[in-house]
Amino acid sequence: MSKRKAGRVGFVAASLLCMLSLVLPYCYGKEIDRWLQDNGGNWYVQPGTLSAEGQQNPLAYALYRNRFLADTGIETSSDAEQTGKQLLEKTEALAEAGALSQQAAKQARSILAEPGAQTSSKIENGFVSATYWVADEEDGTSEVVRASWQEKTGLVTFYSVSTDKETANPAEGVEAYKKYLGVDTLTDWTRSSGTEQSQYSWSQAGQLYLFCQWENGRTTLGVSSRELEAAPRGRHGKE
Repeated sequence: MSKRKAGRVGFVAASLLCMLSLVLPYCYGKEIDRWLQDNGGNWYVQPGTLSAEGQQNPLAYALYRNRFLADTGIETSSDAEQTGKQLLEKTEALAEAGALSQQAAKQARSILAEPGAQTSSKIENGFVSATYWVADEEDGTSEVVRASWQEKTGLVTFYSVSTDKETANPAEGVEAYKKYLGVDTLTDWTRSSGTEQSQYSWSQAGQLYLFCQWENGRTTLGVSSRELEAAPRGRHGKE
């Protein structure tokens, strides 16, 4: 074999080795992630991590996993018609489940029917977020519908809509929201005394904090993953 030919073979071999060094870790990571999703309740649980019961709940595990992933995505402008349809679909699903009051759902439908909205969306770590924002230039006010949901299941993990007034019972909303999310199967839910405008509930087993509130002209509900040693402080978690 000539030196020139040997040099080419060596170059090709080195190139293949470099490609494999990049591809193999990626493929390995994807396979590990798939295994964890399929066998989330079967591995040893270190102290302080998500409990076995929490790991067996798909949404609790997905939110727990997402808690430790970096936020690198950027919310960018989106198609207004498509974003409006997505948010209307999420509005109807929450209203049908009883997690969102009919009054708030009616307000959301009205906002989503307004033309000239500014819209944006983001997809990151298996979750989608979208915003539909309508501004009134005459009086300087604005109305917003915003939601985040799990891409795989479509389950809404955060929802907010501008509302003039809310008369629904937030405690009923919290319980309906648990059932909608499928996390009502966790056995250690504790509910706050709350107020007429705000209620929250938490589960140490699932490391979940769930809330429903009406405040400052907004009806908001959501669920987030937290390590909870006691009753959470503050009104709500990360959107």
